[in-house]
Amino acid sequence: MITDGSEAPEEEIAGVVRERLRDHLTHIHLHDNKGVKDIHLGPGEGEINFIPIVEAIEAVGYRGQVIVEAWAPERSEEAGARALAAARRLFQTD
Repeated sequence: MITDGSEAPEEEIAGVVRERLRDHLTHIHLHDNKGVKDIHLGPGEGEINFIPIVEAIEAVGYRGQVIVEAWAPERSEEAGARALAAARRLFQTD
């Protein structure tokens, strides 16, 4: 589905959310990566610019679950706390 190799895949993803997924989102798994493979880093630990994606999610009125995923085997509790804090900042929640 995504991406076409564009310079800004996050904008492409945001467009898909607005145009095709708006009525079909049931829950979201949030994690980051370094653009090579799906390594489930916490938000902010990789290279994804989540701002346009989160703006699209909010624009379509999504109010469901956001499941934060973070992988760091040597310090999983710290990685989880960082990931949760980053997700809260992205979605501006307490």
